[in-house]
Amino acid sequence: STDRTSQIIQDIQTKDSRMKLVRGRELPSGWVGKNWACHQGFEQSHHDWILFIDSDTRLERSAVASSLEYAKKRGLDALSLVTLAEYSGFLARAVGPTLTWLIRLAYPLRKVNDPSEKIGIVIGGFLMIKRSAYIEIGGHEAVKGELVEDKEIGMNLKAHGIPYRLAIGREYAVIGLFTGEQGLWNSLRRVITNPLKRARWSKLVIAFVGLLLLLFPAAFLLVNLMIGEPSTTELLIAAVSLSAPVAIVSYDASGTTPPRYRYAFLATLGGVIVMLAIARQVLGGNEVGWRGRNYVPP
Repeated sequence: STDRTSQIIQDIQTKDSRMKLVRGRELPSGWVGKNWACHQGFEQSHHDWILFIDSDTRLERSAVASSLEYAKKRGLDALSLVTLAEYSGFLARAVGPTLTWLIRLAYPLRKVNDPSEKIGIVIGGFLMIKRSAYIEIGGHEAVKGELVEDKEIGMNLKAHGIPYRLAIGREYAVIGLFTGEQGLWNSLRRVITNPLKRARWSKLVIAFVGLLLLLFPAAFLLVNLMIGEPSTTELLIAAVSLSAPVAIVSYDASGTTPPRYRYAFLATLGGVIVMLAIARQVLGGNEVGWRGRNYVPP
């Protein structure tokens, strides 16, 4: 860490004996840094329930107690929350809601929470899990080399038949995402690595078609304006096509803090950046930079 994390924790320790600083050991071969840190945290734990959060997760005062009560009442062994998102910078605000919508499209909440469906995912920024369930799925050690461990942990929970839920918990936590332009680009490439494991080149086709669908309406309108006066029908088609991405990501734009629906108007730009990231990852090799290290996904 380069932001005085250890010193801040030591300062808190002087006021609250419950705070414990764990000095991380050297990263072993084959491990991703975050997964190794979570594994070491688990080794220090002793209680029946464990909560994993990201370094940029901010919890409301009642978040832990309310989430634990929710899980126990419903007989769950794991609970993950979809929280508010905090984006820093113009490009992050363009990409964030669009990427969130694409993830919701790929992993519908209804299917994720249906025990009969194989699809599973959790949010790494807030994962509360029973100790026994964590051990049963092999913990973070079972996904030690995964850059998108959220997806793999969710799949492992489903594979072991462990009752869990992915719930909307915007009132309980905020997760900061995409710090800086390089951080945004690296985060995009990291998220994309998991779906690229299978049918890699088909994803390039998806990226091409996505770019075409996103850019064609604007190009169509521009060409018609340049060559003559477009008809009412042509203007209506262009307007509907240009407004569709805005309408689609409006819900996800409302999940930012503070909630700003105007981010939805950046949906086309965000979609173009996501599609370019997919194409870059297919054509440019597997290596991904993340948190100061370079990784080659398994």
